[in-house]
Amino acid sequence: MAKLLKILGRTLGSLIEWSLMLIIVLAFAIRTSPVQTYFAKKATDYLSKELGAEVKVDQVAIVFLDKVALDGVLIRDQSGDTLIYAERIIVNLDDINFWKKKFTIASADVDNAYVHIQRSKEGVFNHAFIREYFVKKKKKKNKIKFALNEATFTNIRFKYDDHRKEFRDSGMDYFHLNAWDINGKLSNIKIKKDVIYANVDNIRLKEKSGFKLNDLNTKAIISPRGVLLSNLEIKTDDSYIKSSKLNMLSKSYNCFKYFVDSVSFDGKITNADVSLKDVAYFAYALEGMDDQVKLKTEIHNKIIELELRDLDLSFKKKSRIKGTIKLDDYREFEKGIFSEE
Repeated sequence: MAKLLKILGRTLGSLIEWSLMLIIVLAFAIRTSPVQTYFAKKATDYLSKELGAEVKVDQVAIVFLDKVALDGVLIRDQSGDTLIYAERIIVNLDDINFWKKKFTIASADVDNAYVHIQRSKEGVFNHAFIREYFVKKKKKKNKIKFALNEATFTNIRFKYDDHRKEFRDSGMDYFHLNAWDINGKLSNIKIKKDVIYANVDNIRLKEKSGFKLNDLNTKAIISPRGVLLSNLEIKTDDSYIKSSKLNMLSKSYNCFKYFVDSVSFDGKITNADVSLKDVAYFAYALEGMDDQVKLKTEIHNKIIELELRDLDLSFKKKSRIKGTIKLDDYREFEKGIFSEE
């Protein structure tokens, strides 16, 4: 009996020893990039089947359980075109609560990425299927909650094509945008219900029209009720604009589709030294002009009833306009009312 107990003791000891060794091996193995990449592949394969579009990650590396590096992140749309590609995304996790399904990301760094948003001739966006999928999931209880505090992006390219619209030969083509060398940072990001808060810092980009943005800084609030920008600062090679506030007020996001007739301004430009060459990218009628103007004013109302209060506009060596300009509808210019010095 004693001998049997001794054998059982040794066997149990060996099992415990081997179990501990197996746990240690698994603990180290799961921290290796090949194993992490394997699990990521299984997850992306599942998501690809769910979405009906290719989702892929080339390599995953998890460091100290709070830092994740993703290489070669690819999401295609349901037509097989690239929707999003990022050479590298580094995510620093802040708070992870598996029980509440809540994940807070302290920061995300995105390098060398490409985003191509398209709208079909039928008016359907190529990313709509993703939104539809997650909206359906939201109807279920215990939905996963994500939060992002800070995002930095380097060398991003962004394209937007509305295939219902023709291409423009010059100027900013709002229906066919193509911007590259996009760099900048979003910080203090907060999302409360339908309102997004963020600080926007050092945004830089180039656009196919020729427009080049050297620096943009502002505090932004975005919601269906409008886009509110405070402490706005814009720099290009030839222009500088500083605005204490530039608010574009709306009743819903849909109003921005009919911007001229539906969005109201509430802004104050405190200092602006602007090249008409830069303005011409957006106001096609000024194409060919390159004069420099200095401007201070308050902007109010919708564009169809635009009012510039306390306007102080100077250009050339001796030309200056001060006062108030009211334009009931710029499309019917002769009806405009001018009160000036």
